Amino acid sequence: MNQSDTKIPIGKALAIILASLCVSLGLGLGGFFWIKKIREDRFKDPKFNIIAIAQVCAKGQNLKTGYLAEWLDLSIDKPVNLYHYNLQDAKTKLLESPLIHWAELKKIPPNTLYIEYETREPIAFLDDVKNTAIDSQGFLFPYKPFFTPQRLPKIYIGISDIEEGISGLKQGAGTWGESLPGYRIDMAFKIYKLLKQYDPTYEINVIKIDTSKASALSFGQREIVVILEDHFTFDDEKKPRIQNYALRLSTDKFAQELANFIVLRKELVKCTQIHSDSKMLSVIDLRLLDLAFIH
Repeated sequence: MNQSDTKIPIGKALAIILASLCVSLGLGLGGFFWIKKIREDRFKDPKFNIIAIAQVCAKGQNLKTGYLAEWLDLSIDKPVNLYHYNLQDAKTKLLESPLIHWAELKKIPPNTLYIEYETREPIAFLDDVKNTAIDSQGFLFPYKPFFTPQRLPKIYIGISDIEEGISGLKQGAGTWGESLPGYRIDMAFKIYKLLKQYDPTYEINVIKIDTSKASALSFGQREIVVILEDHFTFDDEKKPRIQNYALRLSTDKFAQELANFIVLRKELVKCTQIHSDSKMLSVIDLRLLDLAFIH
């Protein structure tokens, strides 16, 4: 048999190729429309409506599921299909909450939305505004009813007497969901961190940091006031004593002045041992070099 006798005629070969293409195209289109129908059925099937939120708070305070649903515009009265739900849009909505620092969402078929998030951690209360906490980045957010009660220091910067453009602050500063700029808040944070870095055995609690007069027009009135609560126990006593101090600091040398107070504290403790009334507030002016006025 000659090799030429085994060749498929060109016409027949083209017909086979065309038939193969038609079959492949038909299968492909059939699969496409089948998948499309399944997806459309999912979009319409009520069993795929979101009816549950599974949440994990990776860091910070757990939030109520109802709060998350409210920010995501989810409710039983307005069913939303899980497969039709846009996770990126949902993430954007959650991050608009002043409480939420980070969030990721996933879909768990047939009807559950999974949310993992981190809430902002309060380090102090902003005493200028009611029910307002502040985190380490100066971000403001509501405290009640979301966080369990705890004792936090207060920071007062005097928002009400700051005009637009002064001290890096603007009118309307102190709004939840925004950071608080300006050197008054920067100084308050620096003082807070300095006091936290000292030996924890000192048991010095920060009660309040007041930088409202840090930019006073009169240099004589320009100061920072820090109120501290000092805990200590003498060898012959079981119950610890508490002494409150109001430190008057300068705006440019407060770091050294705080270090001077830590040295001075040892002598103050000795004085407190002599006097029985240890809960009175002692005002200590540390603004003059190598001097401390106590009254």
